Amino acid sequence: MNAPQNEIVHALTNDSFTLSMKPILSPINEELFISAFEATEGLSRYTTCDVYEACVTWRDLADHFECEANSNELDEAVKHQRDVSVTDSRVKGMLKYLNDRTDTLFPSLIIFVNEVEVVESLPFNGMSLVKLRLPSEASRLVCDGQGRLTTIKNILGLKPELASSTIGVKFICTNTESLIDASKVIRQAFADVNGNTRKPDASLSIGFDSAKPFSRLLTELLETPIQISGVDSPIVLRKMIALNGKIKAGQLYTLKQFSASICALLGATEAQLNKECADTETYETSLVILRKFYSIVLPKFPLLTLWSAAPSEYIKQHKKMMFTRDLFLRAIGHLGRSLFEEQLTLDDADGSVNWAALDALSEIPLCTLDDPIWLKSQVCWKDDSGKQSVVKIYKGSDKKIARVLCQKTRVFPALDI
Repeated sequence: MNAPQNEIVHALTNDSFTLSMKPILSPINEELFISAFEATEGLSRYTTCDVYEACVTWRDLADHFECEANSNELDEAVKHQRDVSVTDSRVKGMLKYLNDRTDTLFPSLIIFVNEVEVVESLPFNGMSLVKLRLPSEASRLVCDGQGRLTTIKNILGLKPELASSTIGVKFICTNTESLIDASKVIRQAFADVNGNTRKPDASLSIGFDSAKPFSRLLTELLETPIQISGVDSPIVLRKMIALNGKIKAGQLYTLKQFSASICALLGATEAQLNKECADTETYETSLVILRKFYSIVLPKFPLLTLWSAAPSEYIKQHKKMMFTRDLFLRAIGHLGRSLFEEQLTLDDADGSVNWAALDALSEIPLCTLDDPIWLKSQVCWKDDSGKQSVVKIYKGSDKKIARVLCQKTRVFPALDI
């Protein structure tokens, strides 16, 4: 008989949160007129998008645009941006900059809109100078510049005299029914823009970069339903992974940590997998293997023990467990590769994988770091230097963990572990 659904499990099996995405419209419910130059870029040449280079006042920017909801309100699966708030170090830094200096300068923002009307167009020096009308009901999303927008909204409350200051904005009109229809383009633009600057969390970069085969492979893999014993409905793998790199209640690993496990399993780097998965057959075969492996392995972990924690205590409990460590997850990848390689070396191999070997994972102590199995194998150690003894895990111990897992599952370790 299944156990009662606790708060965390209920959230993981409930899709209403994911589907709560609403378009961002004009906060003041008014249209906005914009002066801009019609631009020509690869995005306008090879997609349905139109690009405009504009200049708007800080007041218009603050009044007509707002940031995408943070991941505590909007499921990470439908987000296009990283979270932002006035408490972020980058926003604090910009507020201090504006408070301390008068000779200030900000780079342009990139804002996607789903529709815009060209009211007037005048030829100017070989280009088109246009007057745009952005309807109040047009969807809009800041692709690059949420920190600047947050900063400007806040500084105007302190220094209203700055309302006439201006800032450059690259407006990209997708010409679609809604911006949801252009999610792939927006996420790719975010990944491209941030690729060579101060990077967002690695998990966001991987998840948004649909131009790379490995990122597309991850995106498909994350839609795999995982059946957990004691839970009524399957849980989509995506719900257990922090796509924005910040773990919250119910999530086990960041997307970057999960991708490292996949690399260990397939015995290749992300760069190598991007090349190999460009081949359709390799891509499809890898996806089948990964879906099968993680749908078998993850239910072997003591997930309900972790998920029984109160949401307010979740992160504290998460840090205490072995199976939630990124080194353990990487070790699971090593175990998987060992299992596949063992099957290939057997003389009587019939092509099938001995998945039953993974059943032994359920018998390994995975809820704590201080079990003798981890201490004796020198995976963990006790630090007695403080007031209280603390058990820590050795850096780079993923292969040591993998050897323990191979021993307990009776799988012959791959040569490189």
